[in-house]
Amino acid sequence: MIHNANLSACSLLVPILLLLYGCGSDSEAPPPDCGSSNLQASVNNIQDAGCGQENGSFDLTVSGSAPFELTLSGLGSQPVQTGVNTIEDIPSGNYTLTVRDDNNCTVSSNVTISNTNNVTIGTQIQASGCQTANGAITVTANGGVEPYMYSLDGGAMQGDNMFTGLSAGDYTTLVSDADDCQSSVTVSVLSGVSYSNTIATIISTNCAINTCHDGSNGAAPNWTNLATVQANAENIKTMTSNQTMPPAGRPDLQPQEIQAIACWVDDGAPDN
Repeated sequence: MIHNANLSACSLLVPILLLLYGCGSDSEAPPPDCGSSNLQASVNNIQDAGCGQENGSFDLTVSGSAPFELTLSGLGSQPVQTGVNTIEDIPSGNYTLTVRDDNNCTVSSNVTISNTNNVTIGTQIQASGCQTANGAITVTANGGVEPYMYSLDGGAMQGDNMFTGLSAGDYTTLVSDADDCQSSVTVSVLSGVSYSNTIATIISTNCAINTCHDGSNGAAPNWTNLATVQANAENIKTMTSNQTMPPAGRPDLQPQEIQAIACWVDDGAPDN
């Protein structure tokens, strides 16, 4: 009887020892097959946030193997349910959202929450004059929360919406409202040299004369044609600047005439 009892005890120990010392991989769950996962997530009904406020939202529709967890980059994680979930209290920004299902499979997408009360900018430009600094930019702001502050090309903020003493060139104006919402726009201050009042007269007097660039007798190019002048504007600027136009034997242009041509070309050779 004792012998049989010992056999019984040994027979009980065998499965216990196998459990304790057997190969652990036999008891590990296989990794999820996410290639055939039915997890789906979609975003719609995006509501933008007020500047400086955390009141944006969106609807997240989820299907698949519940339960689910949503992770929103920079804002942490939270559980979500099958169907439509309204995700609230989000500040403006660009976010990556990731939904994880019960099988540890994930899907990701992006969502952007914009500002609802961003500042819009309008500008009025005063010409600088040719090689002078008489230009001005007047900025008008709408939206956001008054009062507004203004800056030009990254300079100090100011309450005055007008910038003066500007030469021809590109400038970036920035407006900031009371909630520190900011908008910017880049504008061009032109010299304002007129083709009809200035450039056409210089050309007709010195270049587009009888049988020479006036279109008569096949003279080419025809400098009486604005489109032709515009198409060759950079060449005209170069040739007048280095004084190869007008050609030798013809009176030279005056310095102010050469400057006017250069300024008009730098303005984009407009029909003005």
